[in-house]
Amino acid sequence: MLKTTQNCPDLTSRLASRRELLRRSSLSAVLLLAALAGQAAAATGSYPQIGSVWWGEAIYTANPAQAAQIQLFLAPGFTIAAANAESAADPTAPILAPMNAMETTGGVPVVPDSYYLLDSNGNRIQNWPGTPGNFLLNMTNPEVVQFLAQYAYQQMTQTGFKYNGVFFDNVEMMISNTTTDCYGNPIQINDNYPGPPDPAGVLDEKWSAGMFNLLTAFKQLAPNALISVHANQIPEDPRAFPLENGDALVFDAENIREGTQAFGNLWDTYQQWFSQGQQPAITTLQSSPPNQIAYGYGYSPLTTALPSTVSFGQTFYPAMRFGLGIALMNNGYYVFDFGDSSSPVTWWYDEYNFNLGQPAAPATQLGAGPGTNEIVNGDFTSGLSSWHFGVTHDGSGQATATIDATGGMSGGPAAHISVTSAATVNWHMELQQGNL
Repeated sequence: MLKTTQNCPDLTSRLASRRELLRRSSLSAVLLLAALAGQAAAATGSYPQIGSVWWGEAIYTANPAQAAQIQLFLAPGFTIAAANAESAADPTAPILAPMNAMETTGGVPVVPDSYYLLDSNGNRIQNWPGTPGNFLLNMTNPEVVQFLAQYAYQQMTQTGFKYNGVFFDNVEMMISNTTTDCYGNPIQINDNYPGPPDPAGVLDEKWSAGMFNLLTAFKQLAPNALISVHANQIPEDPRAFPLENGDALVFDAENIREGTQAFGNLWDTYQQWFSQGQQPAITTLQSSPPNQIAYGYGYSPLTTALPSTVSFGQTFYPAMRFGLGIALMNNGYYVFDFGDSSSPVTWWYDEYNFNLGQPAAPATQLGAGPGTNEIVNGDFTSGLSSWHFGVTHDGSGQATATIDATGGMSGGPAAHISVTSAATVNWHMELQQGNL
């Protein structure tokens, strides 16, 4: 919970000093990460490369000079005049038209009733608020897939400005985990309504196939068009790389900084886009203030959070610089805003204008590298040997530890903790090794 300090000038000054210390100390980390970016492919201009997702028109309207420094626009919402002005300012900066891969957006496009995805009661499913809101389309229906491919091509070529490609939002590989609408009301998807619904696995298989059929059909219509997506999936589905030029990786950097996601998962996926994706690669790392701020105030934190909270998020340099440092580890673009929400901001940072030039040499390991793995029997091939599973007797916790012969990596063994009654605190159940 954030507390305002308007009546506490001493505390306010201390917080300001602390933020400035964090801002300065984290700069060295960014420059160190930048020094490792030698594996980045050659690119026009210098680093860092700054992109924009969604809010190009808002930035252009507020500050055309700032917009002219952006090197990639994904779904900017430009007027024709703004698009022409930006294209003239930097002809090398790609501008990709917006396309929702699985929803109508504010009632557009207008589609037949049979194109909507329905719940078990035969109702449409609203996935984003608004009047009208966004409603899910049935990506298991081949007619919907072909319609959306044609519509995406029209968005790119027939709106008064010829875009360099299309940014497909919501390229989701799984839909069975959608169990509520955007307002939290419970729903059960039935892609076959009024027939019986598919099991979750079958539904997701049909859904993901529909997504890639959409991208394939669009690629056939526009073989030279750039394709970027919001897929929200790590690791990336291997079917993406032969079709797409990049993904706008939106949640991962802040999740890693907050300790809820492993760094290696993002690292591997980010690097894959430059070695396996379509060229030119236009993968973007899109980061945000702490999740409590970016996603704790509904769909529009810019208007629902206190101005002091918004300012805190804007100037929270550990988050901004952490994401920037990761983006500099290859030839990607960087965005720092409120993330995946309806909050257009025009944030700009001194680091964006710090000309790092081009990589001087391939990346090399700094220091001695990783140390020796001191965990014994870490793959559980010897059962639970060398491991100790302890349950503190708190009157509540009950659990057992066994070996699942095929539940681990690559189908190998794994430890299986079966909890029959939760403990009063989480550390009352621990699988551990001593003497490490």
